[in-house]
Amino acid sequence: MMNLDLRDPEQVKVYFYGHYHERYEADLVGRLLADDDVFWDIGANVGYFTLVAATALAHRGQIVAFEPGENAYARLTANIALNPYENIQTYQVAVSDREGEAVLNVTGDIADSSASLFSTGRSQAAHEVCRTVALDQFFVAEGLRPPTLIKLDAEGAELAVLQGAQSLISQSPPMFLMEMEDKTLRAAGASKTAIYQF
Repeated sequence: MMNLDLRDPEQVKVYFYGHYHERYEADLVGRLLADDDVFWDIGANVGYFTLVAATALAHRGQIVAFEPGENAYARLTANIALNPYENIQTYQVAVSDREGEAVLNVTGDIADSSASLFSTGRSQAAHEVCRTVALDQFFVAEGLRPPTLIKLDAEGAELAVLQGAQSLISQSPPMFLMEMEDKTLRAAGASKTAIYQF
């Protein structure tokens, strides 16, 4: 169950259709998780994937949701409270490559799914200061279990997230469901075309 803000186009899609443009990814999360698996939702926004994972795990395993935006985090925790799951931990932090603070660009007072550590170029963008963490240190300090599956949608900061999790990834390699935007690919020196080996 989710309480949605119909001022956000993505949440409107969830309200009317029961999903949004990432419905295939949500289905994949539901099929990949089982038993005592651990799911990390990096860029959780209002909790859509967090609750998909919680439903798939059915009170087992562990779900960890990371969301830096004030409005999105408030909506995330409210949506979790509407459901019976007790295996979800939330953190109001931006995952990056270092511990510190950063400016988060948001759109006014809605739980904006495009909040970013990068300038959005939108004239109506507002700004919040948020805490940043690197996963290599953070998951040890918080006593978290290594993830089985990570959903990573950090609006252009995906490369920084990976750089801050090199030890974690090499020691306990998780599966990734990751959104990569043009700006992330450019920062990594990659083109839009990529070859995936399975």
